[in-house]
Amino acid sequence: MSNPQRLVVPDGRLFLRVAEPEWADPLDPNYAAAAGGRWNPPDSFPTLYLNGDVATARMQVQRLVEGTPFTMDDLDDDAYVLVAATLPRNQTCADAASATGLRRLGLPASYPVDETGEPVGHGRCQSVGTEVRVRGLRGVWCISAATRDGAGREFAWFPATSRSRGVLVWKEALPLGRWHEGNIPPPGNALPMSQGPISVPSLPSTSATTLAVTRPAGLAPRARQSTFLTWSASTTPVAGSAGGSCTSNG
Repeated sequence: MSNPQRLVVPDGRLFLRVAEPEWADPLDPNYAAAAGGRWNPPDSFPTLYLNGDVATARMQVQRLVEGTPFTMDDLDDDAYVLVAATLPRNQTCADAASATGLRRLGLPASYPVDETGEPVGHGRCQSVGTEVRVRGLRGVWCISAATRDGAGREFAWFPATSRSRGVLVWKEALPLGRWHEGNIPPPGNALPMSQGPISVPSLPSTSATTLAVTRPAGLAPRARQSTFLTWSASTTPVAGSAGGSCTSNG
């Protein structure tokens, strides 16, 4: 893996998480630390898997019922709930959503499938996530593996410390019967999912630097709800500081 392409998460940006109603704390990253997920191995480091928009959250539920005789429409209204959260400020992460970002991480441009059309395995992504965290980045902004077409976007967040926590935005979790059609509350004081970048980290003054605004490809205009500001430098910049698991991303 070469130097990852870095993305700045807009401060206050709204993220979503699909959860089961009985979970005591749907924003607890320690569940995935024990069970593992796409971007972290089992018995490793805390990770919180988040959806970038409602469309991706729906894809996640559809994937959960794959292999069963049911569809999403067959599920009880409270089978899964949706929560919204914001993260601590100044989060810088690795890009696994653009062709350049994927190449720098050693992943195929065809991700979430490989060059043969087979799904990229968890082990390969877990190695990438581990290395990203070692380099001081706070997670991976990625194409969702919930579908093979790469339509969704997700964020695997690596909290910097045990004190780094997501903050719930809505007073109550939304039952599936309400949110699966896209009927969600306004963001309140949080930034909407359509919010673009609002800040960049300090750039090394001695290096040649390129700035570019990128948007996830392959999404309809309504679903293109997550703009990040990408930047790269010839020297390694300082990463942003930190302010039962239904792990996303397949």
